[in-house]
Amino acid sequence: MLPIKFRFFLAALSIALFLTGCLPSNRVPMKSYHYILEYDSPKVQITPKQASILVETFSAAPAFNTDHMLYGPSPYQLSEYAYHLWRANPGEIVASFILRDIRQSGLFVAAVNQMDVSTPINYRLAGSIDEFLEHDEASQWFAVAALTVSLLRENTQEPSEMLIFQKSYRVSKPCRAKNPEALAAAMSLAVAEISAQLIMDISDAI
Repeated sequence: MLPIKFRFFLAALSIALFLTGCLPSNRVPMKSYHYILEYDSPKVQITPKQASILVETFSAAPAFNTDHMLYGPSPYQLSEYAYHLWRANPGEIVASFILRDIRQSGLFVAAVNQMDVSTPINYRLAGSIDEFLEHDEASQWFAVAALTVSLLRENTQEPSEMLIFQKSYRVSKPCRAKNPEALAAAMSLAVAEISAQLIMDISDAI
């Protein structure tokens, strides 16, 4: 049997540890920073169509299906910034900006998302994010955006006539500095370039 003094010591130690766990911590929680794309809708020369289009929320490849900002020095390494995040999943962000840009272009009479169930549509744009990350090289960091889209024709019974085109886009833009804010700025330029080319391709295809 343990001596009485030692038992009292263990009891006092247990109480002290319990109280320490209950007391508020002096550690200040780390602040999280959230980022979004920011760019003006591209100016494109197109002929308006008497048609409407639905832009679906894009999916994302498993490696990029996260709101964390990702970076890596090679195709085999991928890490994330602990406290720097995109405001939403890349599939949601990119689709929302492409929808905005299509609207601003005037290509269609109406451009809607999946929440709009009342507007009749003639075309549907689906897509997936293939890459959305910061690629680090010794002297320069780059924002890399890549996606694959499918333009589909609605109101047809022939499967062979449904797919108008499927195309992949990939753009890399240098970051002006080596930090997450510079990544967001460079990623904005990359998505803007993809959006402009995509709108032109849609215009040429329909």
